[in-house]
Amino acid sequence: MPKAALAFLPLLLLLPMLVGCYTTPKEEEEEEHFPPHWPVTVFDASKRLKQIMDSDGVVESKATSIEREFVDLIVWLPELVADSDMTKTEFDEIDNWASNLASEGEMLLSKDAKISELLRINGLQESLLILHKLCDSYAAKMPTVDEESGVK
Repeated sequence: MPKAALAFLPLLLLLPMLVGCYTTPKEEEEEEHFPPHWPVTVFDASKRLKQIMDSDGVVESKATSIEREFVDLIVWLPELVADSDMTKTEFDEIDNWASNLASEGEMLLSKDAKISELLRINGLQESLLILHKLCDSYAAKMPTVDEESGVK
């Protein structure tokens, strides 16, 4: 092997390590994944929870089960409220009861509870009524957009 090639041998051996230091992990390259039943806004979550409750859970779900979707929606409420224009006081109230309801829901799911059992969680009806009223009051303040023309 020529002497010039031997001079570059250490560099060639270090090259993979140097390049490896600058590659990003696959997780950083991928976009965040949202489940198919993830609501875009707290308003969407509120509507979906009401739909599930009003139908006694007899609706189609994009989740693995209607029970899973129902509990997921409750679990996600604090994050969705935080991404909305609701006040800190409103967030704190929803975060408090949603955390309690989510814990109860997860516990029931671990016991293979059916939607009828989830809908009877103590305090659920009252808490979701508060959410629906809040969402309705915020929706009433928002400008409406004509879906066909896009005009407000």
